[in-house]
Amino acid sequence: MVDLETVLSDLKAKEGIIPNPFDDVTYGNFWFEKHHQENVDSIHQPAFQQIEYQLNLLIKDKFRQTKTILLTGDAGCGKSHLLGRLKDKLNSSAYFVYIQPIEDYRYFWRHTLQYTVTSLMQIPEGEKQSQLQLWLKSLPVLNSSDWVEKLLGEKRAFIRHLKNSYPAGIVEAKKFFTALYQLTTDNYDLACEWLAGEDLDEEDLQILGLNKSIDNERLARGILSNFGRITDASKPIIICFDQIERAFSNVFNANTIFHNERLVNFLVLISITQENWQTYKRTMVQSDLARINKNIFLDDITIEEAEKLWINRLKLLHLQCNPQPNSSIYPLEKKILADNALGERINLRNALNLGGKFFAEYIDKIKKIPPPPPNKKRPDFLNKWEQVFAENQQETQKLSIILDYSDEEFLEMFRYVLECLGVENINFQFLSGKNLSNSISTCF
Repeated sequence: MVDLETVLSDLKAKEGIIPNPFDDVTYGNFWFEKHHQENVDSIHQPAFQQIEYQLNLLIKDKFRQTKTILLTGDAGCGKSHLLGRLKDKLNSSAYFVYIQPIEDYRYFWRHTLQYTVTSLMQIPEGEKQSQLQLWLKSLPVLNSSDWVEKLLGEKRAFIRHLKNSYPAGIVEAKKFFTALYQLTTDNYDLACEWLAGEDLDEEDLQILGLNKSIDNERLARGILSNFGRITDASKPIIICFDQIERAFSNVFNANTIFHNERLVNFLVLISITQENWQTYKRTMVQSDLARINKNIFLDDITIEEAEKLWINRLKLLHLQCNPQPNSSIYPLEKKILADNALGERINLRNALNLGGKFFAEYIDKIKKIPPPPPNKKRPDFLNKWEQVFAENQQETQKLSIILDYSDEEFLEMFRYVLECLGVENINFQFLSGKNLSNSISTCF
């Protein structure tokens, strides 16, 4: 039998600590966070369906006009959790971009461009190429014609063809199309660095055929807008601005620019706490407010949904137990959630924090349990085993004696082995009748 206490003790022996599956209860960039794999489909399902509906409207729109959705809710209600779930479920229908909270608003456009390209460089589940490569391949002007293969090997022809296909509105067209060409070559990684605004040295720039890096806000804004001026890409780009409190005005100003400059194929998701939204929107100009197509409020989750989150967090530990614990949230209890909920609902982050708190208390109890006494017979048994094993290895080529043990002698040796291995609850004379002396039972 391997119970949870044993599993945790073994982990402590291997890793030096007893892990708490609730240690990290925050959600961030869905391309680098793993917690979104614990998604519970019913959490914020109405909000999910509304966003999916807006995405479908954008896809069906002949002109692919940019749409904007505002996500609000209390701190810790699960806004970032929902963004991760959207990426997991809808990545086949759109390219996903996560914009980290900005630290210095003076570099807003370069920051946004950097995280846009970094996200587009990620490879979606089930694909072999990055979102950026898939986006480039999806352009009808580059779709599977015989001449395309020749075009990809000829830089000038490639750039000239894109210029002719997109004659207006492309900022620094030659530089941008040169970078796109390099995405199709062995210089892919270097081209991504340029598009992301990395400060490349002269040697790298020369390899790409470019004369300067993206070193100012104007150029960064222009390169980012180019993705929204190529109108015939097959799938939209969903740009997720998460935790925008440090750059509130910048984000909404950028959103207005996306709309006013008729950038297309963007679905902009803006996440902010309800408290900050109520404060900031009083200072917003009407034109910025008018560019929000849908406002979605996220409520707290139900106790049942919180319990499912606990189940997902504890699942990996439970799978190592044999047999499985009687409760799928052991060592926790659902009553903890009920006692700390407001009515039938509870804040998502608070639910995970509660799980972490009570699991930590359980770990403390385990640490106080004294270890079992050492098995004194085990070392002697192992020494004897190694000795006999070595002697028999030397006799593998000749067999001189076959020993015939009685049932009683065999059971006595078997009992000795079990005791040396630390097996408990050995029960002799398990059967009745004439087999009484030839029986043994135990529970492993």
